[in-house]
Order: sequence, then C-alpha cells, then structure tokens
Amino acid sequence: MKFYLTMFILISTINLFGQNSEQKIIELSEIKLCELTLSELKNQDENLKEIELIEMALCSDGFVKDARFENRKGYISKFYNGIIFQKDRDTDLISKIRLTKKFKGKLPDGNYVDLSYLTAEKILEKYPKFNTWSSRGCSDYWSLTDNSMYFYVEIDKTKESRYPIDEKFYLTKPIEGIDIVSNCYESTQNNKKH
Repeated sequence: MKFYLTMFILISTINLFGQNSEQKIIELSEIKLCELTLSELKNQDENLKEIELIEMALCSDGFVKDARFENRKGYISKFYNGIIFQKDRDTDLISKIRLTKKFKGKLPDGNYVDLSYLTAEKILEKYPKFNTWSSRGCSDYWSLTDNSMYFYVEIDKTKESRYPIDEKFYLTKPIEGIDIVSNCYESTQNNKKH
C-alpha cells in the first residue's frame, strides 16, 4: 500500500510540474489587430480585467491623446501573459497591444523576445532601421519605432540634458514595454475599397 501511495504522489508531482513547464509560446502573428474584438476576448476569458495603464508615447498629464485607441485603458487576460489589449476608440475592435516585462513570445514578424532581458541595443541589432530615438517633450520614454511597433526605454531624469540623446548610455537600458498599434479606421476603409 505504501508503494502505491508513493507512486501516486510521484506521478502527480511529475504531471503537475510538467504542465507548468510547458507554457505555450505566444505568437503575436496569430492575434489579428482590427479583427479581434473585445467581445471575443470576454468570451474567451470571463475574468478579463480592465486596467489603467501609462501611455508611454504620450504626456503623463493626459492632455494629448492618440485617436487610434482608447487611451490609458486596457484589458488583461490569464490566457495572454504579458499582454495588455486596448480597443479602438470608436469600435469594439482591438487596435493596440502593449507587451509588458512578463511577455515571452514571438513578435508579429516571428522574432522571439523575452522582455525581462531585452535592451535597446538588442532591438537595434534585430531592427537597424529603428535607429531613430524619439520622444515627445513631455513623455517619460524614448521610443525606437517603425510606426507600427514601438520599443520604449525610460528616460533617465537625473541626466542634465535630454538632447542630444546620449545614445551610448541608453543602448544598455532595458526595454520597458512594446506597443504594437494598428489604425482600424484605415484598415476598414481599405477593406471597403477591395
């Protein structure tokens, strides 16, 4: 009897830890911006949670807004670790994804990233065309972007001058978040033409 109990505990432990170690890699190419809806996310996860978030590309005072999505509001799901979904301002369509430090997976172009270890230097190695550091004067982040993917590095406020950027200093800094944005209005207008 003791033998069977020991075997049961051993097998249960192996199964329990085996399931945790096999976490499916999230592939963002499978998430279609401007096709996926907030309603579909709610149907997938009845515990979908609405949260407030910082818009890294915008001023912290909330005065400036981006018309492509609902600003400063997102949704998190237990099925998408490290992803915050943001819906279009006027429709139920998901038009923006924020990737947080918890994200490990593939970007829409297939490149794998682990945000907990990602630096600006690694981004510029993968995406040399992103070598344009930009920031709104009131934002707390530098961005490296191609206008659909935005990689954010926090601005060090202890540095005396923001401009010109101290690129050597910021290359070693971590990526604090990634935004992937689509303009759903443009997408729907283009689809109507075809």
